Amino acid sequence: VAGLSGMPLNRANAKDNQSITLWRPLLNQSKTELEAYAKEHAISVADLFARYARRLQHAPRSPHPENLKFTGAVPADVDARAEYSQNLAAKHQ
Repeated sequence: VAGLSGMPLNRANAKDNQSITLWRPLLNQSKTELEAYAKEHAISVADLFARYARRLQHAPRSPHPENLKFTGAVPADVDARAEYSQNLAAKHQ
């Protein structure tokens, strides 16, 4: 936790000098809060971070709210990939 808390939220990218915002999960909680949560769940703080990182890697990504309005626009029985492939093949003949 101490090492991660030393990372700045924003820094310049050395390659192109653009600003980068780093996402530091759980660091808005105090060390005391993290330790209390870990103790309550019988895990170490390191395990808490490891589990959180693993969960993020396997979490399904939700569609962007703007894209939700299109949900259901294509009937479930349509194979969209096959339709797209056929369209491309016909277009480039």
